[in-house]
Amino acid sequence: MGRGPLLLWVREGERDIYPNPNTRAIDLLARRLRAAGSRFIVIEGPIPPGHGALPAPERTRAFREALRARAKAEGFTFVSAADMADFALEDFRDQTHLNARGRRTFTDALEKILRSRPGAG
Repeated sequence: MGRGPLLLWVREGERDIYPNPNTRAIDLLARRLRAAGSRFIVIEGPIPPGHGALPAPERTRAFREALRARAKAEGFTFVSAADMADFALEDFRDQTHLNARGRRTFTDALEKILRSRPGAG
């Protein structure tokens, strides 16, 4: 499937630090949206089969734990790829983008998740 950003992030040896500029930006956005009376939902995109088998699952786990902690602290909803349905390779048109079938699966799964979480949908 190539050497896209996800593959490079998972394989590089540097440890991620949280919070970081990305998570601080999410916090700021969450505060501004909450102040405006809006709900904020952060959704981790689906991961193609094979990426889960890459080294460093602890990096993905740390990322998700950091986002869950930020969501709890800042009052937004975080939906991780692990919360979604399993996607087949046939659901992707390339390394990161869903095709029509994948988008239907994603939308159905997201609707189910948001309906199950009070205040999220």
